[in-house]
Amino acid sequence: MHTPPGMDGIGTVLVVAAIDGPWSTMIHQLTETHGYRVLCARSSAEAHRVLAEHIVDLVIADQRISEATGDRLLAALRIAHPEIVRVLVFETAPDELASAALYQFLHHPLDPAQACLVIQRGLEAREVSRRHRRLARELKLSDHTAAGEARPAPGSQRFGALVYVSDAMTAVCRQARIAARTDLPVVIEGEPGTGKAALARAIHDASPRQGRPWLVQRCAGIPEAMLIAELFGLRRTAAGTGTGSPGAASTAGATSVGVLRVAAGGTVYLDDLAALSPMVQAQLWRFLQDDAHGAGEPPVRILAGASQPLKPLIKSGQFRRDLFERLRGFELALPALRDRRDDIAPLTELFVHRHAEVLRCAVRGLSARALDKLVAYAWPGNVRELEAEIRRLVVIAGDGEYITTQHLSPTMIAPPRPSALVRETGKTLKDHVEHLERQLVYETLEHCQWNQSKAADALGLSRVGLANKIRRYGLLDEPSSDS
Repeated sequence: MHTPPGMDGIGTVLVVAAIDGPWSTMIHQLTETHGYRVLCARSSAEAHRVLAEHIVDLVIADQRISEATGDRLLAALRIAHPEIVRVLVFETAPDELASAALYQFLHHPLDPAQACLVIQRGLEAREVSRRHRRLARELKLSDHTAAGEARPAPGSQRFGALVYVSDAMTAVCRQARIAARTDLPVVIEGEPGTGKAALARAIHDASPRQGRPWLVQRCAGIPEAMLIAELFGLRRTAAGTGTGSPGAASTAGATSVGVLRVAAGGTVYLDDLAALSPMVQAQLWRFLQDDAHGAGEPPVRILAGASQPLKPLIKSGQFRRDLFERLRGFELALPALRDRRDDIAPLTELFVHRHAEVLRCAVRGLSARALDKLVAYAWPGNVRELEAEIRRLVVIAGDGEYITTQHLSPTMIAPPRPSALVRETGKTLKDHVEHLERQLVYETLEHCQWNQSKAADALGLSRVGLANKIRRYGLLDEPSSDS
């Protein structure tokens, strides 16, 4: 994804000239006033070296540079880098062939204010063109998107409301699609905020029960007697008191019908299965046991979420093994967001579009540096926390602005300590080493102001080796393409 020109150092300008006088003033205004990133070269050969190492949005060249005239350099860039905006500063007008390669002319002596305005307009025109191409691509994906829902980022996959690109989520959703074709119950484990309810709903919507009742029953924080009534219903006894028991709500004396009967033919999602008391566990097991003796499809399909692993609770006697065996037709485990960082970028793009539309905020996008910070953050609240943060950012960024690092919550700006990183990563030594290497490479690039040659020297790597690590770990100060 190519990050559009704008604030927070976004919008990279290459100045090819002898940097003195008005050129220095122009560079100062570009960096300090407009927030652009400026690279400098004093010759055509040096300009080509810079372009080989960096993604550049606009080149402004002095016709008087050594080795080749500026207009010839820009004419060559039209072929090698057609996406780059090209501006020439000259005393004598260039020939007709070279001028066809240009976006704009400026005359000597250089007026820094005029040059900054031309550069700003050139980058804006490039952004309009980029957005037009991107919109055309996204419209082609609209047939694969649920009505009324923001489109996922190009290249990502979707299962219900879940958007992902990571291998971990691809494997989980592949199993979930298989589960959807059956009537078997499903246990979905995962930390709070990972999307268990969304996965359960996607399974229901992809199953033969689609269009039948879908009910969600929260299990945590509800008194035992009330939860029993909500699950199984109540009936009035001869003495006029209510009692709850599986199946009792279907009798003639029932005063309320539990969700497990109301959803007959459909699906019930039990949120936070580990919160069930021993009494509720026993009654749920008895309900499932009675249904197991019936013929045909189960009257209701149960999908259950658990915010903590159930097997340790079974081992400690806090959760019934026989109930777990009844519910585990399929067992799915949603990874934490910190363990599938590849999904942060497409989720962020989805949430920005979604909340910008709902809140009617014309946010222009997210800076590359801000996205780097979001990817590096541990996200203890997982996808739910990410969406809440993006919703806040959309509001505070303001119309017509980009979300930058200055808008992020303070906890997301500072890089996490290495000791914390080790605790948050996977269980193998390789996971720990790779995570620490990613942080070291990132911090070195930050220290070197994303000069890859200096960072490579500091790390004892070749430029190619450093570039490979940047791609491997997704540490892109600038995106690699317009897509």
